Amino acid sequence: MTLDKLLDALRDYPDEELGTRLRVGENYQILLTGDFDAVERDLRASEQWRHDQELTDALPLGDLGRYQLFAYNKGVVVLQLMSWVVPCFVEGAEVRIESAHHNMSMMLVHGDEEKDLGGLSSQRVFADSIGDLGRYVRDHRIPASFPQSNLEGRFVIYDP
Repeated sequence: MTLDKLLDALRDYPDEELGTRLRVGENYQILLTGDFDAVERDLRASEQWRHDQELTDALPLGDLGRYQLFAYNKGVVVLQLMSWVVPCFVEGAEVRIESAHHNMSMMLVHGDEEKDLGGLSSQRVFADSIGDLGRYVRDHRIPASFPQSNLEGRFVIYDP
């Protein structure tokens, strides 16, 4: 699957299939090969993401490297931007991505559960946030790996 096909699937799959078919949801990981400062700057300037210093300060990860947290403007999703690669796990087993040499990670987790989602499901909001990040990666030509399947441990490798 290509990144463009993943973006189409995120947009087109029914909400109830996003988790099982595309691994959309809590702890969704995107691995990147890029410049942490540039990605952080772009996210801070984005209309889709809001930097949250209070959340960043509350998560004591400084021993591992640099990190920043961002809240998705549509609600329910928090993006953890980290200057290290977080291991990817599928059904409890670590999965290595052989064809990529990444140096940073994005992890999407649940945030403000109380926010009104305007009739959208939390799965749909997660899918929209992944789509926004996928378009960012594509538009900025940043090599990245996205989980393709929850069941098979496969990844979409984007290498412009």
